[in-house]
Amino acid sequence: MCGILGSIDIALDEQQLATLAHRGPDGSGLERHIFTEHTVYLGHRRLAIVELSDAGAQPMRAANGRFSIIFNGEVYNHLELRTRLPHVIWRGQSDTETVLEYFIHYGVESLRDLNGIFSLAIVDTQEMTLYLARDRFGVKPLYYSQTNEGLVFSSEIRAIPPPSRGRLSLENLACLLELRYVPSPATLYDNVQKLRPGHFLKIELRGKILSPIQQPFFSANFLNRFTGSFEEAIESYESILSAAVQRQLMSDVEVGIFLSGGLDSALIGSFASQASSNCLKAFTVGFREGGAVDEILAAKISADQLGLEHRPVTIGQDEFDNSIFTILETVEEPIATTSIIPMYYLAKAASKEVAVTLSGQGADEQLGGYNRYRGSILDPVFPKIAARLGRSAFTFLGISNETLLRTMETYASPTQLDKVRAIHAVFNRREISAILKHTANPSGELLSYHLDALANRNSTLTETLMRLDMKTSLADDLLMYTDKITMAHSIECRVPMLDNDLVDFIDSLPSKFKLGFTKSKIVHKALAQRRLPREIVERKKLGFESPIHKWIFSNSLISERLLDSGNPLHSIIPKTTIERVISLFKRGSGYSRHIFLLISLSCWLDKIDT
Repeated sequence: MCGILGSIDIALDEQQLATLAHRGPDGSGLERHIFTEHTVYLGHRRLAIVELSDAGAQPMRAANGRFSIIFNGEVYNHLELRTRLPHVIWRGQSDTETVLEYFIHYGVESLRDLNGIFSLAIVDTQEMTLYLARDRFGVKPLYYSQTNEGLVFSSEIRAIPPPSRGRLSLENLACLLELRYVPSPATLYDNVQKLRPGHFLKIELRGKILSPIQQPFFSANFLNRFTGSFEEAIESYESILSAAVQRQLMSDVEVGIFLSGGLDSALIGSFASQASSNCLKAFTVGFREGGAVDEILAAKISADQLGLEHRPVTIGQDEFDNSIFTILETVEEPIATTSIIPMYYLAKAASKEVAVTLSGQGADEQLGGYNRYRGSILDPVFPKIAARLGRSAFTFLGISNETLLRTMETYASPTQLDKVRAIHAVFNRREISAILKHTANPSGELLSYHLDALANRNSTLTETLMRLDMKTSLADDLLMYTDKITMAHSIECRVPMLDNDLVDFIDSLPSKFKLGFTKSKIVHKALAQRRLPREIVERKKLGFESPIHKWIFSNSLISERLLDSGNPLHSIIPKTTIERVISLFKRGSGYSRHIFLLISLSCWLDKIDT
């Protein structure tokens, strides 16, 4: 796990590479490839996890000298891939070396065989071509920016020189206000893009003009459907999940686990504890305010019963006040997701003892864990006229419950795309139009890219939502902030629920094995009942939440900052809108996401010129 930085025709040096030092404190490397028309720079910051010797150092050149790679991530099946390369004389045990040789032998399409998390760059000096690629689910980010001077790519935006980033994109801001994040390949900068998950970028270095071509290296096989019984599904699920966790324990350094009080991390912990020869450390974040969202006690019980060494950390108002703006800067992209606060302190605590952690992320999107999925089951039978009348009545009566209004908006929407946008909306499209006047909103186009790939599945709204979230909000919101925050503390976060084989299996299951109107994660919970004690299985799902409403409410500086006439936020969002959001938030109408998004955007605007 590392940080990569590279360019075409834009000189890079060790000082620029040092902006990614937190991603790789164990070493650095920078090399240059000179071609007839262009010069390519490849830079790498190393966090040594697999193959700790110099045999894992990067940039790494192939034995033939033709190819060179910089790689961020882990490929868990790399030893299996080596069996398909019997002719290679290996220099070490690095998965980076495996990826390079596999690419040389099988070509760019072979990226689909990599079961892991990665972003990478490979230069072919003979064919004069540069390839950039990002893993199938977008666990690892990869940004790039092209100007008249050349092209820069990086694991983080901060390493891209400010002149190359451009300015605020009002169109992409419309996306952010609607969806709470900006879907790939867009960012809030008008000249920075992020490679879509499961895609590669091919850049020919012949000729003066650079014309990057972005293509998918993976497309789902829609034909494989599971036809066995529910009991057979549980047995297969157990076997595949167990193998996924065991693969992701691959490490030459100590591995820990992020443990909540819920099922997802408990199941991961169960398999990890069984497969590991050491007692794994389990890290949990709790809150001084206590209450329903504090999971420390529940997580301690899980840790004790699973044979894990529990490491709790408690945070409260002081930690929020002291770190909120630092955390927002760490994430780089403004989002409305408040769980970045506890994640920051969870990663900080873990970094003192381990360099790798396992996480339960990715289960909800695949198995129907969010309330919006169950609610969408009613969509085909809920009368649209009733939804429109309900929406109008709520507005007329001044009902401001955000969740209720969004639900009615979803049922009233005419198409699947409109429903997807409504169900995720922070600000709805009418509000955004009033805020940004006649600015175009490309969110529909960005989401349609993935919807088009699902078009031949004849999916229900629920199935579409789940599959689309796997491609968009999971990658560009949850995984994005997890990567930034954990790597800010120089630790790698792995996600066994996003193992290639496991995702393919879950996708093949009938919907009835995943969720119904009153149930979710059905096969997941059935497996948990087999493996975990009853008190863990029967706990109420809490989600990775925090007392964010109380923290914001108690921090007077936030309201003062948002309403300050000198705040650059006022140049794009009317002060009346900000005042309205603050008022609704203080009334407790479910507007924490709205105000957190405004705080995040305000922080980003303060730093855009630096």
